[in-house]
Amino acid sequence: MKRTMTVLLVIIALAVWLGTLAARDPGYVLVSYDGATVQSGLWVMLALVTAAIFSTYYTIRLFAAGFSMTGKVQRWSQTRKKNRSTNQTGRGLIYLQEGNYARAEKFLVSGAQHHDVSAVNYIAAARTAEARGDAEKRESYLRLALEADPQANLAIGVTAAEMALERGEYQQAIALVNELPQNQRSLKIKRKALFGLNEWESLQSLIPALKKVGDADVDLLERDVMIQVLRLHHKTSIEKLKLYKKASALIRSDLSVVLELVKWTQDESELEPLLRQYINASWQSQVVEKYADMGSATAQRRLKAANKWLKLHDGDGALYYCIGKLSESLGKQDEAQIAYQKGVELGNRQATKSLANLLAFKGDFEKSNEYYRTVLD
Repeated sequence: MKRTMTVLLVIIALAVWLGTLAARDPGYVLVSYDGATVQSGLWVMLALVTAAIFSTYYTIRLFAAGFSMTGKVQRWSQTRKKNRSTNQTGRGLIYLQEGNYARAEKFLVSGAQHHDVSAVNYIAAARTAEARGDAEKRESYLRLALEADPQANLAIGVTAAEMALERGEYQQAIALVNELPQNQRSLKIKRKALFGLNEWESLQSLIPALKKVGDADVDLLERDVMIQVLRLHHKTSIEKLKLYKKASALIRSDLSVVLELVKWTQDESELEPLLRQYINASWQSQVVEKYADMGSATAQRRLKAANKWLKLHDGDGALYYCIGKLSESLGKQDEAQIAYQKGVELGNRQATKSLANLLAFKGDFEKSNEYYRTVLD
């Protein structure tokens, strides 16, 4: 209040002073331009100039305020549209998760118009079209996503590959993934597609890349793939043995892999040292029995190894079956019978069956039948 009164007093004093000056001497101003002249008093001219300056200033302020208001209205309108687009996008994604694909598509497409990242809307819309079996719309939305954001080509490619995988179009999924950089997600798609096609050798080639990106269950996959590769009929025994030798220590020590190796390879001279090494490192009764059943070419060497194992594993009936089987193959029937008998006492089924066969061969059918019945029971 005091400040306002001070300003008013200053203005009044200034007006009185200027009035006194004007009354004392009104002055004279002559303006001439191109033959025309205008004359006026000095104080009138100063008043007109001052009024013109103030009029120009406030006119500019008025236009600036008008433009500012227009900009504010435009910004408010854009913000409102963006907020609405965000809400529509969120609602569309919720409907997609709920499985309400028709409403999801409607909200996602509407929300794409003013969304900052409209590619997200179109990718999600492509999934709604896929769920409804509309291939034409699916491809259209994927194209719109790429047009909206060319830098989203990886996300779009991964989405297209995943949808092809879900449709069971494994070859197309692989073709799409091969055009993308290798990462955990793209490699996972390729892995599933190859698995669906039973492409075991291609899967085996993919395992190093899967390990590099830290695939969670790659060790389990490697084991399963190795087993399937060992079952391939077009691969020779030598090739299978080489694959086994190149595998990781974890795979070479896996019981199921070793049993498959024995089942699908016939090269006794190459297989024998591998099985012996495995048994020395990890005692498994099943492998010991397989070691006994290999053949006669390495029987002497295997019998020597089996007798050494008695020092540590004399309580395992599988080992006595192994000794009996190898002794019998070398013509040592009495030693074989003793070993089989020990295996029977330790509850080994293979030893019981072999003892029954040996007794039948010797002509002791009564005891042989007893052991046969034990096997059947």
